[in-house]
Amino acid sequence: MKTPKIVSRSYKMMLQQNQFVGEQTEVIQKAQNFWQCFKESIQDIVFDTDGSLKEIKEKRAIRFFDTTDNFWRRSDCVFRERIEINLDTREKGDREVTLKFRHPDHYISQDRDMSADDHDNGKTKFEEALKLPFASLYSFSTKQSISDSKSLNKLSDVSKLYPDLKHKIPSGQENQTIHLVGDFTAIEIVIEGADFQIGKNP
Repeated sequence: MKTPKIVSRSYKMMLQQNQFVGEQTEVIQKAQNFWQCFKESIQDIVFDTDGSLKEIKEKRAIRFFDTTDNFWRRSDCVFRERIEINLDTREKGDREVTLKFRHPDHYISQDRDMSADDHDNGKTKFEEALKLPFASLYSFSTKQSISDSKSLNKLSDVSKLYPDLKHKIPSGQENQTIHLVGDFTAIEIVIEGADFQIGKNP
């Protein structure tokens, strides 16, 4: 199997979600206020800032699944479902799932087969995420589209989407049920339009 290369590096920081509640116009205004404060705080350490957070690109419902005994978590994995929500009609759109393996060791993270059952449908990515206090976590993941009727009730449902899982799930546990983690669905709103330059070279 070809050794994957890191295709992206992200710096992730959690914001206080209660500062961004409200209707769509309110959320955009609060995002613009945040961007203005952020620009002022970094103006002496960056080369340039541009634009404003004013355009909602997409809205998605996000759910995470695991077994009662936390099979995914114990395996350093995350299994996630995303469903697009039409911004105009609020109807549900495309549905996709992602299986992600995460580990602080670069070589351990990449040493696995993350292929989707339908190779043309799956999109695999190897990336590095830096979290406070700047600790690296390497993620090897594959996302793929699934139909509205596809069931996600058992580990075997997921292993049909990611064939190598059949070798990772202990014998006799394929029919373990998976459930919504925390009985919680997050609504993600992606707002774009602003950027800043932190250096002259990559």
